Amino acid sequence: TEDGGRKALHRNADERPQPLSERRTKNPERGTGNAERGTQHGERGTLMRQHLDSPKDTERFGEWLVRLCTGSGLCPVFFQGELGAGKTTLIQAMVRALPGSENAEVSSPSFTIVNVYPTEPPVAHFDLYRLQDAALEESLFEYMASADHLLLVEWSEHLPRRYWPEDHIRVKLAFQGEGRSVEVTGSGRCDRIQDF
Repeated sequence: TEDGGRKALHRNADERPQPLSERRTKNPERGTGNAERGTQHGERGTLMRQHLDSPKDTERFGEWLVRLCTGSGLCPVFFQGELGAGKTTLIQAMVRALPGSENAEVSSPSFTIVNVYPTEPPVAHFDLYRLQDAALEESLFEYMASADHLLLVEWSEHLPRRYWPEDHIRVKLAFQGEGRSVEVTGSGRCDRIQDF
């Protein structure tokens, strides 16, 4: 559902994207981002904001996000953002950061609802874009309760909040100039942004 998402993150050929420093790669809230504690959309936890100027920024942010959601137990990640905001592109970057990614062909499961990738840990990638006109997918709740699969959910806006687990990470993307702005909120035991 996000055709052209990667292309939209590229800058003009005569502009060199500024690479993230090692410090910023480890802690994206440093530099152009920041972290704060509070309540966001009913969530209690740490909110971090970041700007992604280039595909390289997105790749490194995906690597950081993998460390965030796989450290000390798996945390499901719920992605939000309008069409083309870069949800699938960021998920592709996350999957590439996992062992076994060479056997995973990441695409948005708009019609199949879920794709499972043979990474370590295995990834269950859901796209709920069509859920607005359909019943909830039972397998979503099975993967939500799984301690073995990393759950990544696109278009989580279509999943009523009463179904969200208490422990989760929410990633909200939006267009900002030629790049994207990202908000990451950790809730429950997944409120670990300050540790990364």
